[in-house]
Amino acid sequence: MLVVPVFVHGILKDGVVSWVPTFISETFESGAYVAILLTSVIPLVNLSGAYLGRFIFRKMKNDEIKATVLFFGIASAALLLLYWYGNKNMILTIIILSAITVSMMAVNTLLINLYPLRFERNGRVASVSGLLNAVAYIGTAVSTYGIGILVQGKGWGVTILSWLFAAIVAFTVC
Repeated sequence: MLVVPVFVHGILKDGVVSWVPTFISETFESGAYVAILLTSVIPLVNLSGAYLGRFIFRKMKNDEIKATVLFFGIASAALLLLYWYGNKNMILTIIILSAITVSMMAVNTLLINLYPLRFERNGRVASVSGLLNAVAYIGTAVSTYGIGILVQGKGWGVTILSWLFAAIVAFTVC
């Protein structure tokens, strides 16, 4: 069952980040330089997601899945805000996008790094982690290509709604 949320996490973590400069420059008609400069903050902020994921993991009595539900809930709320307000203010949009990617970095920590430790007794930590990581990168690859097609054919509104739908599916599966 974890394959679904891990796949979605790949879509939202790396795939979305790949398209942020394009989204910013097209939505706010800023130059590519400005969009790239503003979005360069996101990877720096993402580091907090790893620490936040670990912190929430401990607060939820070492339950990776409950913590993952929380972070997919945060990402879903942020995606809804992005849909409603993503074309209103560039700084607000960067903050919302940062919340999404921080949440997905927390999910990465929880599902790719911590969850596989449950298989230590069986000697399968690396196998489980590798499998889940591969699924995440399949999500990344699909989204990097698929987002371009979706944006070109349907626009950013439908694309953001598709991200929201994916996050809600992952939330529900967890």
